[in-house]
Amino acid sequence: MTVIYGQWAAQNPGCVSMTNIDLGVRTFELCWGIMCACQAVFFALRYPRATWEFVMVPLTECFIYGLGYSEIGYILLWDGRQVLWTRTVLWLATVPILLNQINAMAAVHIYGVDLNIMQMYFSTLMICLGHTAALTHNQSLKWLFFIMAMAIFGVICFINYYTFAAAEKHYKESGSENDLKIAKRIRLLAIIFFTSWTMYPLFFVLSVEGACVASESVILVCFALADLLSKNVFGVLFWDTLWNMQDGKWTSYGTVTFFKTTDSVTKTAISTAMEEEYSKQKVSRSDNPPPYPFALPDAENSIEQELSQLKQMNHSIMATRQFSAIDNLHDYDRHDPLYAPGVNAMPSGSPGSAGSQGVENPVQISAITKTGAIHSMDDVVDHVRSLNQALSDLLVTDEQITRPPRRSNVGTSLPAGVSGTDNSTGMYNANTTPVLHSFTRNSFVRNGQTASPGPEYLR
Repeated sequence: MTVIYGQWAAQNPGCVSMTNIDLGVRTFELCWGIMCACQAVFFALRYPRATWEFVMVPLTECFIYGLGYSEIGYILLWDGRQVLWTRTVLWLATVPILLNQINAMAAVHIYGVDLNIMQMYFSTLMICLGHTAALTHNQSLKWLFFIMAMAIFGVICFINYYTFAAAEKHYKESGSENDLKIAKRIRLLAIIFFTSWTMYPLFFVLSVEGACVASESVILVCFALADLLSKNVFGVLFWDTLWNMQDGKWTSYGTVTFFKTTDSVTKTAISTAMEEEYSKQKVSRSDNPPPYPFALPDAENSIEQELSQLKQMNHSIMATRQFSAIDNLHDYDRHDPLYAPGVNAMPSGSPGSAGSQGVENPVQISAITKTGAIHSMDDVVDHVRSLNQALSDLLVTDEQITRPPRRSNVGTSLPAGVSGTDNSTGMYNANTTPVLHSFTRNSFVRNGQTASPGPEYLR
């Protein structure tokens, strides 16, 4: 369908004259924007008892009505019509916030689907369809889009009706005086919500964008009245109910389900059983308070049992690591017949021998092993060195001690004070620094002879 430039304005001169806005109405928009800014400051000063939703709604109104005063909030279409685009922006910015606040009161499900979340999308779609109806020059399509938007509006009213009804029922059943007051306040909120929201489609039909019955100046005042009820008055009463009559949380939150499926019935039964079990445990904990705060019954004994098991596991792991480290530190060939089945003795100060630091006696070594104080491979090495030092303190003797032949792959460097002739046969001379006995857990090697089993702590 071809539309001539300015065709609508030429065919509807009466509607064109109705689009003019009086200066008094524009001044009213400016004053109303200032009042909305004052409400935004009122809520901002009460943070955190007033969340961001209570601030953003009046603040958006202040911005939109300020643009209305400046006369830049209109779009002049090529066929001569004038459309107020700032009105659509106001709805898109504030309607989802208002619905999200109402969603905190109760939940509505159908076949297990959460309708409260879906209505946020429905509201955006409804506004877009309404704006499309305002822009469409074809009258048939205009009212088709309007009817589609109204169908979605009916779904939103259905969801919020059961949301308000569920919350009101909850507070009525509580029975306390304060809860009965909250129930009456919820009914008042519901009346304001449905009354103010029903005004918008009615004013759209009467406006120049619809049937062109009322002038734009009258429609602006009517929309301001609807905004006053749906956003400002509703916001103040909602905040007062939530924070002054309660502690900032709706205790009425529950689920209203339509057409339950088998899975939803099963989930509901499980949820109910879990809530009952939790209530029983809560009562039992209140009757028998734990020995310290935030502890469950017998929690102390359970913690001690777990610690005991962890210590046993730690001892087993540490013992395995210690013996593995000792085996890796052996510098002899287990299959060499020239060696006794023990760790080869090393002179004091040679590579691999114990340093000057360490445990002084086997009792301390045993204490370290029992407490499980070893947590890394470095600790294992330090433990082995301490063990070597303790054994050297116990086994050093002034007697003449000869050392079995050393392996060929052992370095040729000699300790301080040992000459080449002293080691000509591959072993240290008795005149050198006293050396350690070669030992195992069950025997000693001394001068090539196997002695009787060693002390108990070496077995």
